[in-house]
Amino acid sequence: MREINANPNNVFSGLTEILHFLAKLPSPQEVLNLRLAPDVQQEIDHLLEKNRTQDFNESDRLLWQHYEFIEHLVRLAKTQALIKLQQSQ
Repeated sequence: MREINANPNNVFSGLTEILHFLAKLPSPQEVLNLRLAPDVQQEIDHLLEKNRTQDFNESDRLLWQHYEFIEHLVRLAKTQALIKLQQSQ
C-alpha cells in the first residue's frame, strides 16, 4: 500500500509526493489503496486537537491549508479511480 508522507518543514513535500505518485499513472486500485503515512496522520491529529483547544497560529493555518489541498487532490483521484473500476465491471 502506498502512503502519503509530508514534512511540515517543507510545505510542498506532501504535494510533490502525490504528484509523483499520480504521474506514474497508477492503476485505479493503487489509487484507492493510497493512505496517509502514520507520521502525517499523527501531525493532522495534532493539528485537529490544537484547533479544538486553542487557536491556530499562522504556521499552523498554512500547514492545515496544505493538507486540505492534498486531501482534495487525493479525493479527486480516488473518485476517478472508483468510476473507472465501476465502468470496467
